[in-house]
Amino acid sequence: MDPTDRPHPRDPARQEAGWVVRADVVDPRVPAPGEILGVEQGTAKAIGEPVELTMRAGTEVVVTGTESRPVEQSRAQEAGDR
Repeated sequence: MDPTDRPHPRDPARQEAGWVVRADVVDPRVPAPGEILGVEQGTAKAIGEPVELTMRAGTEVVVTGTESRPVEQSRAQEAGDR
């Protein structure tokens, strides 16, 4: 996951031992489980409590017969063509 593409947390819930967080992310690719684990571990270290993260991932990619690119890049290119 690109560090500039931040997940959008929703429904963070305090549990008896730590936090459970659900997040939405839109990126040209789906994050790997190891990336989610890294976010959980980094956040847990920063706040000193366990964190369980569930991420709902969506992709917004324009795909043609010759390429694929993020929707935002496609929109920017279209705006420049006008």
